[in-house]
Amino acid sequence: MSGAGRKNLEKFTIDEEKLRELKEKAFFDDIVGILNSSERTELEDCIVTAIYWTGEAQNEFDWDIAFLKYWTALESIFSYKKEEITQSLAKGVSVLLAFGAYRFIEINDIKQVYKKISNLYKLRSKIIHRGLRKTISELDLVEICKYTSWVILSLLDLRTNGYTKLLEIDSQATRLYDILNREENKNNIAIASEIQQILEEVSKLNSIDTIVGKMEIATKAVQRIESNTVLMQKILSALKAGQTQALARFLNHPVKSFVIVALEEWQKNR
Repeated sequence: MSGAGRKNLEKFTIDEEKLRELKEKAFFDDIVGILNSSERTELEDCIVTAIYWTGEAQNEFDWDIAFLKYWTALESIFSYKKEEITQSLAKGVSVLLAFGAYRFIEINDIKQVYKKISNLYKLRSKIIHRGLRKTISELDLVEICKYTSWVILSLLDLRTNGYTKLLEIDSQATRLYDILNREENKNNIAIASEIQQILEEVSKLNSIDTIVGKMEIATKAVQRIESNTVLMQKILSALKAGQTQALARFLNHPVKSFVIVALEEWQKNR
């Protein structure tokens, strides 16, 4: 029964074609087997809990409450360890979606999704801890619904590959995330070294004692970078992956902030 101003729930008809699609692509038979099982593994219990809260979220008319219910589903999966909760959730979701069999996101997008999850969790905290209302947009709800559904499908696939415990999944996620960070650092150091070399070469021909001089060095350095297609693509990929601060950390030059800002603006306007 709907309340004042609310639309009725849409009907979801399952015909033979839809049932066949659910069996082929959405682990329908596996889910039925889990629900009917009297002895579930830790992972199976977790999957059932996540599906329950996802269903509750999708039946919820209040966007804020629906948003929280999706988070309950995700937290039942990724918050069992004594680890900073935002980090645990963001790492677990982003790595699982990139390295799971479905490959819902590209490996290069892990840090971007990590950041999105972190920002969405901040909204969740505003509702829980500050009691804020009407803070969730339709896009926020679509995003968290998408990530939650993808995670459940990824977990069902891991189950078919023999996983039974959350610790097994977390260990793999942590291992892959650490490898990714090490590779990113190597990549950022290499990119920063190329930028550093350009800055040092340009600095020999220009004064670095004034703001105007520093801006001239930065402008010429960016022009040199733009003319190097390969380097420019590396930098843009790093900026897209949220590595701006990492690049700046590996640079050692008085005008590095000017260059980073210029490159960020170039990325936004391209």
